Amino acid sequence: MPPAADPSAHLTSEARARVEIDRMLGAGGWAVQDASAVDLAAARGVAVREFVMRAPHGRADYLLSLRTCPPWAEPLPPPPRG
Repeated sequence: MPPAADPSAHLTSEARARVEIDRMLGAGGWAVQDASAVDLAAARGVAVREFVMRAPHGRADYLLSLRTCPPWAEPLPPPPRG
């Protein structure tokens, strides 16, 4: 039986790298999304592909967003008495 054809053989080396990076981020628990359809609430960790920032910052190949704060606030302790 001949070996299976590489489905990414027609891609440029940069595109193949992005496929591999997407795979590794997904395996690590990140939700990988396109910049045109970002939902930062989709997961605790979101990786946004090809994110365009305001000038003069340019663009990021991947923008990582990690929610680390709990969705509640701890009450302050009462003030000390006199």
